[in-house]
Amino acid sequence: ARELFLLAINFCVRKVNAGDTSYFSEMLALYKKGLEMATLLENGRLSRFTYHNVIATAIQVRDFDWAGNFAAQYRHFLAPSYQESSFLYNQARLAYEQSNYTQALGLIHQATFSDVLLNLAAKTISLKIYYALQEYDLLESHLDAMTNFIRRNKGLGYHRNNYLNLTRYTKKLLSLNRFDKVVVAAFRAEVSKEETLTERNWLLAQLP
Repeated sequence: ARELFLLAINFCVRKVNAGDTSYFSEMLALYKKGLEMATLLENGRLSRFTYHNVIATAIQVRDFDWAGNFAAQYRHFLAPSYQESSFLYNQARLAYEQSNYTQALGLIHQATFSDVLLNLAAKTISLKIYYALQEYDLLESHLDAMTNFIRRNKGLGYHRNNYLNLTRYTKKLLSLNRFDKVVVAAFRAEVSKEETLTERNWLLAQLP
């Protein structure tokens, strides 16, 4: 049964990646059923990747209450070394998605991230919050620190380019002359055609 669930979930993931976001609801329904039947647990444990994916899917369908309950209820099914950081990160993510920026930053500052990719995901939330709050000096220092962190951590592969692109384009965004339509159009085109950039939509949404 586990393999069937994973196949069905992967089918939804492929549909979503191809641009059909209606499959997020289907995917969340599958996750809920899989949790109810304990099919998503292996030897009584839930993988941290599944934990993050379930919450990310619930966020996409704006089911914040359910996501918050799931995060609290299932944190104890994670490997002990990931329980605290995974829980705090996802609480911060939920707070950010509901524009509770101060709360989100507080949760991130409480956490110790031993997982480099989770650390970078948390730094990305902080980056967006500083931008939303127009804390541009804080954002500048955050971008410098984040860039150094990425360069120090070798072996990130695809993620290295993705996060370096995010910091580079955010810096460009900060110095962009928003009144120059030609400059804005050039920036939009550059971001749109960048191959490795998971935060493309966020960057484009900041343009006038």
